[in-house]
Amino acid sequence: MAALFEPVRDLPTIRRPHINLEAVPRDWYGGSPEITCFVNALHLFIPAGETFFVRTVNAASRTIPDPLLKEQVARFVGQEIIHGQLHRSYQRMQIDQGQEISSWLCWYEQLAYGRMEARRPLVLNLSITVALEHLISSLGEWILKPGHSLAQVADPEMAALFHWHAAEEIEHKAIAFDVYHAFSGNLFIRWLGLVIALGEMLSFWLSASWHLARQDSRIKASTLVHGFAKFPDFLSIIPCLLRATWLYMWPGFHPNKINNDALAAEFLREFDPMMTGGG
Repeated sequence: MAALFEPVRDLPTIRRPHINLEAVPRDWYGGSPEITCFVNALHLFIPAGETFFVRTVNAASRTIPDPLLKEQVARFVGQEIIHGQLHRSYQRMQIDQGQEISSWLCWYEQLAYGRMEARRPLVLNLSITVALEHLISSLGEWILKPGHSLAQVADPEMAALFHWHAAEEIEHKAIAFDVYHAFSGNLFIRWLGLVIALGEMLSFWLSASWHLARQDSRIKASTLVHGFAKFPDFLSIIPCLLRATWLYMWPGFHPNKINNDALAAEFLREFDPMMTGGG
């Protein structure tokens, strides 16, 4: 199929950030157990999700002859593998801090990938991957924008981890989309993938948050209100996801039309001493 948008010629860089999570405090987000729990929950399902992205994009790209896109896929896979490694270190940090996560991870991976992924055709799994990549890069833009509390109150190592991941999600934001368009491009399957992606992401995020919150006696309904009131920028996650959904629904949508590349590039330049490039 003809390209919807002129592809970016630059290739993503595979980086290996020097981030040490050994001394991260339990309530690493501004001393708030509630916000820390909410963000920790996100990282219960990110590593397996990124492995799913790699599987689907790799499988679909085997049928695509475009050498540039194949090289972009190789860099995309390289970045996602490093993301998964760092986020599994994050999970080990959670275990070291006394959080029980194995039972939830077992349930989640068996349901999401042992059953749901296995029963869907590749084109639908790819469309879900594309939608999730768009949603995650939109959240990446959200946390990289000046004024977000992450940069101001979070443990520096954790802030670096999140900012690096966010910047690279923006850097490779169009690759899965371009693979989907070359593989199928069916608009209705793309829309269906977004509906499934939103439902799964929010359901698993809430489920993981509940699993972690039950283990912390300090977290109650009343303290949740106080915790989110202390960091009101977290409420803006709702309009962020709504805007991302609205943009994605347009037939002529392409990730490269979203003007957030300079935001990611600025972070990567600033934090370059922490990074080891890989091509």
